[in-house]
Amino acid sequence: MPKAEKTSDVIEARAEFGLEWLLGGLLALAIGVVLWIYRGQGTLIGLALVLLAGGAGATAYGSFVLIKAKNVPSVDVECPYCQKTNKLTAPPEEGFLCSFCHRRVPVRDGRPLPVFQVRCGYCNELNYYNETTEILICENCNHEIPIAQEEGRPRKHLPRGFVAQEDTCLYELVLVEANPKHEGQIGALQHILALNRNQVKEIMASTPAVLLTGIPRKKAEMLQAQLRVHEARAEIRQIQS
Repeated sequence: MPKAEKTSDVIEARAEFGLEWLLGGLLALAIGVVLWIYRGQGTLIGLALVLLAGGAGATAYGSFVLIKAKNVPSVDVECPYCQKTNKLTAPPEEGFLCSFCHRRVPVRDGRPLPVFQVRCGYCNELNYYNETTEILICENCNHEIPIAQEEGRPRKHLPRGFVAQEDTCLYELVLVEANPKHEGQIGALQHILALNRNQVKEIMASTPAVLLTGIPRKKAEMLQAQLRVHEARAEIRQIQS
């Protein structure tokens, strides 16, 4: 079964590919025309003909790819967080980033898992978790939230009497090595930063780049591990007070 991707991302990637061929073909045609006009005694005729033929072929191919770019299979998948419909190229086999709320949608057997709500005991912010959640970090204050053990919900929680020895220092997560053409890395950074594809690719092309700053070490380590899975390298650096 083909890997599920966002329909919009596939269309964008195909359009970029087609545009590269089209612009390259037009450039070759332009150079070929100039060489043909100034061919002199015929020494540049061969090169001009090659450029004209290659440019015409590349232009035609790029135009064909652009025309067909929107012909992508589409499967509707509802986000359990915001109830908006995401369009994917196939039923999902793994989690994906919602195009609307920018949350990671948990998936099992091709279907999104239900999500549960819990309020942070420190700041009262509403947070979400699912049965695959191992550690829940508040999105607002970055404290760890114990997940209650209730019927029908994940059996994951902090032991009674657990007291965390918190690291009060703040850190920044710095992207030091990435590949702007690696789809897994692009998706992971979109999830972490809640940015669109082009914004993420600009960051990846300008490493080293600070992704997040002023975050606790535990959160930085979790995000660093997510990037490592996709072969991107990030460093955790303490912010000097």
